[in-house]
Amino acid sequence: GVPGAASPKSTNAIYSRLSNPTLNAAEQRLSAWDDSEDAAFFASGMAAITTTFLAWTSADRPLWFCPPLYGGSEHFIREILPGIGVKSSKWTNSITWMPSWNARVDASPG
Repeated sequence: GVPGAASPKSTNAIYSRLSNPTLNAAEQRLSAWDDSEDAAFFASGMAAITTTFLAWTSADRPLWFCPPLYGGSEHFIREILPGIGVKSSKWTNSITWMPSWNARVDASPG
């Protein structure tokens, strides 16, 4: 076994949406196997993507993305993130983007 991957001793489960013993055990095991501080499981891909965007972007940390994206992700980037002050920039798939990309990165506060 992997150290730290044992089942949790106490579940303290009151309500499965707040504390799910199966997910808690899976997250603890994934964290142990990956030798990471913590791990998180999500009910959907969009929940994972949204959490990632919110954790890693801010008014001073813009989001750079390459299309095409899942429609829900693109909607979140274009409609929700600007409302909380996050700027985003779309990369194109043309080699001609390199000079403008370098200028944008240099001008970016993040």
